[in-house]
Amino acid sequence: MLERLQKIISRAGIASRRHAEDLIRSGQVRVNGVVITELGAKADPERDRVEAAGQVAKVSDARVYLLMNKPPEVVSTLADPEGRRTLRNFLVGVSERVFPVGRLDYAAAGAVFLTNDGEFASRMLKASVSLPQTYWVKVKGRLNETQLKSLAHILHGKIFPLRAPHAAGKNAPNPWYEAQITDVRRDLLRSNLLAIGHPVEKLRRMKLASLDADTVPEGHYRQLSAPEIARLIRAVDYALAQPKPALLPKSARRAWRPRRDVLQSGSKQVSEFKSASGFKPNFASRPNSAARPNSGTKSSFRPKSNSGPRPSSRPKFKSGSKSNAGRRSSSGSKPKPRFKSPHR
Repeated sequence: MLERLQKIISRAGIASRRHAEDLIRSGQVRVNGVVITELGAKADPERDRVEAAGQVAKVSDARVYLLMNKPPEVVSTLADPEGRRTLRNFLVGVSERVFPVGRLDYAAAGAVFLTNDGEFASRMLKASVSLPQTYWVKVKGRLNETQLKSLAHILHGKIFPLRAPHAAGKNAPNPWYEAQITDVRRDLLRSNLLAIGHPVEKLRRMKLASLDADTVPEGHYRQLSAPEIARLIRAVDYALAQPKPALLPKSARRAWRPRRDVLQSGSKQVSEFKSASGFKPNFASRPNSAARPNSGTKSSFRPKSNSGPRPSSRPKFKSGSKSNAGRRSSSGSKPKPRFKSPHR
């Protein structure tokens, strides 16, 4: 079966698909001894010999399913441009190229699922909207019952104080809580806790569907058994069959408002709407087109000047001078004009 060269190279674990494209452009990929530089080239991994960066691409049909307990301050990828620790630092002894399914925050810890089965990984990502997950959350301050009920309603899940043996006492200032939500609600949990004044201090994902993080020491991984893989597949199938939950509750949705052009029309329905609802749009704050200085039509708009009264175009004469003869005298008699007008 013909496949793209970058897909064959990535499945062999030599490089990622994007890096494989760079190898093809740079002429480091050979198919049966012939250098290939076209990205759309295909080959049969069972019949053709594919070499990339001096390594032979051997595609294995064996599927690998791993569960890792990620430590905090580790990026949930296989490479990081900033040089931080990644999951690859803990995948010692894994010959196949596996990749994580989903993500987990850099500061968070807990269960991470890795596999080389691309089809199942795609189905699991689609099911993450309804796939159940359990988190342990340490917050700043204590939550009362009203806040717990409000969070449970917003998250469409459950949240309650943690009753684990190693948890803090009953009256701890910064206690742990257990939240049973889906993957898409994790960021909503953080934002709502921050909004009510209880930011998240620590976060651990203890369960991912049927996978339990307590079965693996922190910083280690293990392969899943056949019964565990079967339970995970059933959990993904069940989550895909469920309807997608709404991301926001009805109370958080934006209220309906009529359009401005509808309100400006003089129809009978608009007048009935205004009288029934008491809605009075305030259009006085907006200047009309006639009052705008940049409009195309001539307007009477003049900006006010703060520099005092407008200076007169007539020249000012000093009192007592000869040029002041044209003004009215103090006695009230009208003096003769100094110059005769040519229009008279």
